[in-house]
Amino acid sequence: MALRRDALDDALARVNEARHKGAPAQVESADPSRFVLSFPNRMTPEGECIDQDFSAIQWILHEKGVDTGIQGGRLDEASDRYFIEYEVIEW
Repeated sequence: MALRRDALDDALARVNEARHKGAPAQVESADPSRFVLSFPNRMTPEGECIDQDFSAIQWILHEKGVDTGIQGGRLDEASDRYFIEYEVIEW
């Protein structure tokens, strides 16, 4: 299933509402088969991991019938943000 931009924007809004007060995740690029998000580098509460930020959107999109896989990522030290590339998985 191709990813509609409105579905991605809705999922990202839900992630930001739950986790990113004042420093939201944002879409860097997107097309129907892949997208790149950036996340602020931040301290996480005890018992949490920054990876939870990266996977939260995958669960939300899965609920909408779109499965994704993380293809790669990196921390950009200049912006202090993680850039994570996702690919839509066609089953």
